[in-house]
Amino acid sequence: MEVVDLFGNTIEVSDLKMAIQQTKLCSASSYKVSPFEIVDGKSKPIKGRENEVFTVGEYNQDLHDKLKVMAEEA
Repeated sequence: MEVVDLFGNTIEVSDLKMAIQQTKLCSASSYKVSPFEIVDGKSKPIKGRENEVFTVGEYNQDLHDKLKVMAEEA
């Protein structure tokens, strides 16, 4: 199954339960991240969005919420 992250990247999820646990653990992080796209397995900044800043926690909370919905629908 797949989930789309906060920046529009499609991420393959092979273990939904584990993904939910991991994103919950990381949702409290205050480290900063700028929007990125995943190209050939590597992240690179999204042109035009370099000045936007999110916390890793915000990023993971978004994923966590989407994964929980997926689990409820399964």
